[in-house]
Amino acid sequence: MESEKLIFAIGNPLLDISAECSEEVLQKYELKHGHAILAEDKHKPLFEELWNAPNVELIAGGSAMNTLRCANFMLSTVKPNSCAYFGSIAADDRGDALKKSLETEGIDGDFSIAEDSYTGACAVVIHNKERALIADLGACMKYKTDHFTSHAEKLAEYKIIYTTGFFITSNYEALLKVADFAVEHKKLFAFNLSAVFLVEGHKEKYEEIIPRTDFVFGNEDETSAFGKAHGVESEDRKEIASFIAKFPQVEGKSTKTRTVVVTQGLNPTIVAIHNFETGETNVNEFEVELVPKDEIVDLNSAGDSFTGGLLAALSLGHTLETAIKAAGYCAKYIIKVSGCSFPRPMEFVYPELS
Repeated sequence: MESEKLIFAIGNPLLDISAECSEEVLQKYELKHGHAILAEDKHKPLFEELWNAPNVELIAGGSAMNTLRCANFMLSTVKPNSCAYFGSIAADDRGDALKKSLETEGIDGDFSIAEDSYTGACAVVIHNKERALIADLGACMKYKTDHFTSHAEKLAEYKIIYTTGFFITSNYEALLKVADFAVEHKKLFAFNLSAVFLVEGHKEKYEEIIPRTDFVFGNEDETSAFGKAHGVESEDRKEIASFIAKFPQVEGKSTKTRTVVVTQGLNPTIVAIHNFETGETNVNEFEVELVPKDEIVDLNSAGDSFTGGLLAALSLGHTLETAIKAAGYCAKYIIKVSGCSFPRPMEFVYPELS
């Protein structure tokens, strides 16, 4: 099958260093099941300990990276090797392992190199099927704008450009350049709200980014936080989704619609679509196909995988309804495995395009 350029993402890459650990490791580093924290000095030796563990797994990670990896997986049977990624790493063993992980999956990784740092990593401590996540951000926070400007022509080949709110903290200047590139070259630009603390702490930046978007993704907490931060009186997420969808477009934006997708765990997914030509906004809900509790292994990448599945279907030209089904399939697949990994074949069947 001939390679086609479909989805590009830019974000904060982290190498997931994952291993089964004993109760003693949790106690040694003062960790608890379900922890998702930033590394302190006391956690630094943990990364070396996991790296040298006999059962260690090294997997490319980070929110935008996992979304792209899931999209790549969902495209693997129809359009393999059609995804690319930009981010910042260091010239070290972690960076080499991260690049190798992407290469193995057929993703084109092109990285800005931080000479004064180390490749960011997430220590994944697994104990009794529960996880503690400790992130050491390192080089992922040091993306260089000139890397993007010198490689921007690469994006012209891709249909969809995707990034997340997390990238605001890495290089906001570069994020805006990516968004403006999408507007200028008429690419579908998709953006994830990413986290409550970002929505609350970077209100003005979100107000700059949203007008450049075609698709906006968020979960229930992020969407509710966005509504509060921007003075939406209603707490109804359908109303907040409509509010985001109606954000005026930036000058030069030629697309007719903006779509806002709000996941709510087990509750129906909200999809608000605003048409800038007619002024009409339509809001629909899509039921979530539940997974039995005893089949759920890991919920950590549920949102990223949903987004990846949806973008994959859109990149192939499918309807939003098909894209929602692909998103649901991908999310169900990921929560049944450990971490954002693909141990089983992709079996979603796309309908024939009319």
